[in-house]
Amino acid sequence: MTLSEISIKKPVFAWMLMFGMILFGLISFFQLGINENPDVDYPTITVDYTYDGATPAVIEKDILEPAESVLVSMQGIRNLSSTADRGNGKVTLEFELDKNIDFALQEVQSLLGRAQRELPGTVEPPVVTKSNAADDPIMYLSLFTETLSKREVMILFRDVIRDQISTIEGVAEVRAFGYHEPLMRIDLDVDNLNKFQLTPNDIFNSIQREHLELPAGKFEKGDSEELIRIMGEATNVQEFQDMVISRRGGSPNFVPLQIKSVANVYEGIENLRRISRYNGTFAIGMAVQKQRGVNAVSTADQVLAKLDKINENLPKGVSLRPNFDRTQFIRASVDELVLNLLLSALLTSFVCWLFLKSMSATINIILAIPTAVIGAFSFMYMFGFTLNTFSLLGLSLAIGIVVDDAIVMLENIVRYASSGYDKLKASVVGSKEITFAVIATTLALVAIFAPITLMSGIEGRFFSEFAITLCIAVSLSSIEALTLTPMRCSQFLDIEGGRSLYSPLDR
Repeated sequence: MTLSEISIKKPVFAWMLMFGMILFGLISFFQLGINENPDVDYPTITVDYTYDGATPAVIEKDILEPAESVLVSMQGIRNLSSTADRGNGKVTLEFELDKNIDFALQEVQSLLGRAQRELPGTVEPPVVTKSNAADDPIMYLSLFTETLSKREVMILFRDVIRDQISTIEGVAEVRAFGYHEPLMRIDLDVDNLNKFQLTPNDIFNSIQREHLELPAGKFEKGDSEELIRIMGEATNVQEFQDMVISRRGGSPNFVPLQIKSVANVYEGIENLRRISRYNGTFAIGMAVQKQRGVNAVSTADQVLAKLDKINENLPKGVSLRPNFDRTQFIRASVDELVLNLLLSALLTSFVCWLFLKSMSATINIILAIPTAVIGAFSFMYMFGFTLNTFSLLGLSLAIGIVVDDAIVMLENIVRYASSGYDKLKASVVGSKEITFAVIATTLALVAIFAPITLMSGIEGRFFSEFAITLCIAVSLSSIEALTLTPMRCSQFLDIEGGRSLYSPLDR
């Protein structure tokens, strides 16, 4: 007994199969992440070092060379390069494509731990990262003002805006461009330093000693005790100005020397090394990066909704606006897929009605499209795929293919029905005769697209989702043609006027 005969004799099984494929496909669709590119790790690892104040020559000699000497021993390295800049250095490792990048990341961290002992003591631990095609920011924002000072804008971003955006579900990180940390600036007066025979180190050491709060122990009395706290940290400009500093020499009439005597103390921001502008106006740029695997469109919508609430509470003259929304391309791709589904369903149904003159045949073909395409979403979710440019490309191409098997099956059944067979007998005989042809057609299509998954290089990783998605949709269309199409024909097939569209067949 063939699969078609089982479906014809047990129509409830076939109906449940169709509704199950559509139901689980819809559930999986809303669980799928939506990205511009597939979640593919590039075979590249980057190591970033920070060494404030060091020249590129020092970075290269004291940091990069010791790090490279231990990293070069790793297996599978295709290329190793490094760059030295003022205050920071970067080592980039490119591996062979068959290298497990997660295992390589752990190995790099382990080797760098050994190299850390050879580096200067003030060098911060390195930041080791791997790159991914889906790591690009989904949105860029700008915070600009016409009324607040630069320091006030920096504090507003640091204390209010960054936290509100970072806590949105799906947001992994908010990177700022043009942001400078607010701090207490102490600009030294060279003439006064020379007058009191002081150096910048004397000022630094004095601040480090005075601007400190240490545990002072506790006070016990009977069964009670109280912690003792010495308020040693300065909290405002005046307290910094009045801070006493050490000086060489002395006199009988020693008068404490304060910082304000040798420096200008004020609240400001760190030195400007980068600039961000919005329409020629000073601004803070922000890049919103999403978590891996989440829905980029949904996350972007939540960010945009949050921007409206943030702008309502911002001071007058301050505005937070989106500059670039990368998810617009994803939205356009999804909308195009829906449009292709509707157009293909309408055009296919029109052609079927035009040639078969049967409304039941038309509906039969229309049902084949959502069954195969929507059913493919459940397998995409199972394989960890996302809705991206490549998977949507596979679905768009599959729309024109998934109806072929159903049309071939339906045409053969209609041919028997037009020759005098009742619809039940026509469905059994017609489906049995065409089963091998449907399977052969499906295998031929799979044989064409499946080898794409064997492509080498990073291109093969990108196109694998396209090939697998297309093969899944084509395979589901074959199952639909072998089960659901003959079952529906056995119950609802009708030939207008009872006239034959084909030559009589020998029974």
